Amino acid sequence: MYRLLVLMLLFGSTGLYASDLMRESYIAAQLKGSHIDGEWVELQTPEIGFIALQTPATPAQRRGAVILLHDVGGQPDEAGVIHALRTQLPASGWHLLSLQMPVAPVDAVPEEYRGVAAEAAPRVEAALAHLRQSGLLNVVLVGHGLGAAMVIDYMAGQPAAEIQAVVMVGVRLVPPDAAAQTLMYEQLATIDIPLLDIYGSRDLPEVMATATRRYSAGKKGADPLFRQDEVLGADHQFRGMTQVLVSYIAKWIGRVAPGTEVVDK
Repeated sequence: MYRLLVLMLLFGSTGLYASDLMRESYIAAQLKGSHIDGEWVELQTPEIGFIALQTPATPAQRRGAVILLHDVGGQPDEAGVIHALRTQLPASGWHLLSLQMPVAPVDAVPEEYRGVAAEAAPRVEAALAHLRQSGLLNVVLVGHGLGAAMVIDYMAGQPAAEIQAVVMVGVRLVPPDAAAQTLMYEQLATIDIPLLDIYGSRDLPEVMATATRRYSAGKKGADPLFRQDEVLGADHQFRGMTQVLVSYIAKWIGRVAPGTEVVDK
């Protein structure tokens, strides 16, 4: 985190990066000062440092690791989808690593999030390197909201061999313009590993509006390993239904990315 603070002093919170580094620093200070189950780790991209929250698998054996990417303006223990997955998936044998993704200023206009999303890939790479050092080579990438769009963008580049499956929860674009949507469909069609697209029947309008075309694009790439499911009654954060979401994802990733279980030290 020291390097991140130095960069902020030299360039300000928005000088070289779309992400508001001062806001990230404030989020990190708040989280580290609160009581949260898990271990805080500091990861490093070639340019900056950032925080992540690590939650080890609870059984004597683990299946692999799950990397979590939160939604717009969120944090590694964001209430709702992220918190539920982070705290409950370890019981199914998964080591969780929830990342602080780039965030725009509080008063940012939607267009500013294009630059924020572009800074996601180096953080995913840093997370993979961290897991690799721990001997965790069976990795599932899970994103929520804008975090899911970041997952798509990363996988369309040069995905690491460790990533065995991808889960998108309520995937959305910010801003949700036609050009960005077209690019998302094109990127989805290139993903050729197991891919789950899950969302609620009461999700955000932009999530619902793109569901049909996401289905068509996903079938082009990961078919027959692509699955899209709408959860009846669920909103964007699966309020009151997070257990349903966690159970579904745990069963799906356990089937498509079982990995080689290793004994925890």
